[in-house]
Amino acid sequence: MNQKRGFTPFRQVLVPVVYGCDPSPALAAARAITADRHIILAGMYRMAIDQPLSGGAHGARKVRAQISALVAGTELRRRARVRVSYIPWRELVELVDSLHPDLLVLSWPSTLEALGIDASDILSAPPSDLVMVRGTLAQPPARIIMSVRGGPQAGLAVRLALALSESAPTELLALHTRPPSTTIEASRRARPFRALDRVLAGLPEVKRLEIESDDPAATLMGLSSERDLVIVGTAGQRNEASSSLGHVADRLLSETSGNVIAVKARQAMPAEPDQDRTLGQETISVLVDKWFAENTYHADEFADLDALLVPR
Repeated sequence: MNQKRGFTPFRQVLVPVVYGCDPSPALAAARAITADRHIILAGMYRMAIDQPLSGGAHGARKVRAQISALVAGTELRRRARVRVSYIPWRELVELVDSLHPDLLVLSWPSTLEALGIDASDILSAPPSDLVMVRGTLAQPPARIIMSVRGGPQAGLAVRLALALSESAPTELLALHTRPPSTTIEASRRARPFRALDRVLAGLPEVKRLEIESDDPAATLMGLSSERDLVIVGTAGQRNEASSSLGHVADRLLSETSGNVIAVKARQAMPAEPDQDRTLGQETISVLVDKWFAENTYHADEFADLDALLVPR
């Protein structure tokens, strides 16, 4: 008996369907992360600032028709109202505040362009945990590498990788790059990762790899060529370049062509890593949920005792 236990780290995932933007990459990723019944589609239409909002009625109808086609024959859910706005990102944030999804999934960079926002608008104050997807996952990826430096981004990357591995056998590799330094400062900065690494040690399906490198982006890109998906954290704070997701994510997106998911946790990374005692706790709770899901059985599963006997 080889049954899945229903481990679902993301119980409600929101995917915006924005006029003029193909939602396929975000929707394919959402489906790989969780089942259709956990996914909500929300329509958005951006109006030009010099046009009356009433002029968006025709565009809103097109978005509703697009969503109807996407949900036909599925368990996908949708919001009946298509939001027409000069600043649809603000409307999307309000919707997230009312629905409280576990995850917001956007296509990179098309959803941001259709919404008329920069990456800095998201990174400075994400309304929820979110992922930005480059590429279309036609099926659950068989080989995933995730860059984990510790803190909220790394915890979200691990949760995402575990969710993606639920529906099919998946090779998971957690990569941590550390600077070629043994200074006290380097050791202090590594504390968030050490907290997460203790959690990873309890996940036998995750292979851990720690490499000393002064160029984390190049190290990750070198290993990513043999993987179906790369999961990378974004910058922990606002960057000078409004379109930047952070140095490592930027290089990965500009210098590689494979499937990439950039993650941004709603929880902020503390300025002083050793001041936050909660780092890794959310991932630990997911580990507990995973163990419970995999080790909880129904009495009917023991009906055929002969089938449960291990051959000598």
